[in-house]
Amino acid sequence: MALDALNLDHEVVLVDDGSSDQTWDFIKERAASDSRIRGIRLSRNFGQHPAILAGLRAVRGNVVVLIDSDLDDDPIHIPLLLKPLLDGTADIALTTTTRMQKTRLTSRLLHQLAQNSTESPIVENIGTFRAMTSPVVTALAQYQDHSSVYGPLSTQIGFRQVTIEIPDSDSPSSPSTYSLKKRVRLAWPMLLNEIGIPVKITVCIAAVMFGLVSILGATAMWRFLSGGGDPASTTSLVFLVLLMNQVLLGLGITMIAFYARGILKEVLGRPRYHIWDEA
Repeated sequence: MALDALNLDHEVVLVDDGSSDQTWDFIKERAASDSRIRGIRLSRNFGQHPAILAGLRAVRGNVVVLIDSDLDDDPIHIPLLLKPLLDGTADIALTTTTRMQKTRLTSRLLHQLAQNSTESPIVENIGTFRAMTSPVVTALAQYQDHSSVYGPLSTQIGFRQVTIEIPDSDSPSSPSTYSLKKRVRLAWPMLLNEIGIPVKITVCIAAVMFGLVSILGATAMWRFLSGGGDPASTTSLVFLVLLMNQVLLGLGITMIAFYARGILKEVLGRPRYHIWDEA
């Protein structure tokens, strides 16, 4: 294993996020033959970030390394991440590679928006592969809201951070399982709650439309009082004003509905995952 050369006590926690193949049987076999390996099986596929939360709650070490099971990131680089943490010069070691520059535009945009919306340092092309101390793990596990995205969140919670460039692996990278629909579903709660982009856009549209409505309304009133102009055109202006008011009302109601749904989801306090089995 990649950690054997460091001569450190360690464990490997594998989270099976509701796989439909023989993954869990393989994890149980390895856990039975190696006491350093532990397995957690979720009752269904809850998604990457609930699975990360399950892992964060289960780990017991003073230093934790987070890595995807597809091994796009080579575990051989784990000692490189651990060095600044073991030296006491950092609490979080983030990683970036040139491969990250080729990721989908939606993924890069999501991270960029999340970081620009806060006072956290901007880290370009960060990946899931990272190392952190136990206080950082404790802090991340405290974020239980359904909009928690642990990638951008790792750069927002503070602590001493360092970014390490990891050499690209010679093996071909696996294609991302995140479709555009999944990325939108992942990003929307964060855009709504953390960044407030929908509200900002709605306010800008409302301001522009208010100006247009005021101009059109004043024009229609002037034509009515002066008795000039074509009655049909004046009626059209009044209709346009009413239509734009309805659009503004619809935008406002839509935003209220989105926030009400998000509030209800958090107030219900439903768990983000269920554990089916452990090994």
